[in-house]
Amino acid sequence: MLEFYGARKMGLAGPPMHDPCVIAYLLQPDLYEGRDMQVEIVTDGGTDLGRARRREGGSFNARVLESADADGFFALLLEKLVRLKD
Repeated sequence: MLEFYGARKMGLAGPPMHDPCVIAYLLQPDLYEGRDMQVEIVTDGGTDLGRARRREGGSFNARVLESADADGFFALLLEKLVRLKD
């Protein structure tokens, strides 16, 4: 399923794992590195509509994750998927 979605359908080397990464962060935040930032969501149309962009000044309103322990992520994912079998 993951191979088809990522490699074939989207032409990527691997599938994007956005939703599982959110859950993994909630379960095991130490798998990720990031920093607090001030961000805003583009709502004024154009090609950037819906994207997040960094703002200068003000207080932080988001934690932006910049890297992940891929091996740790996939170990956690596999652990949770195996539990679905039971």
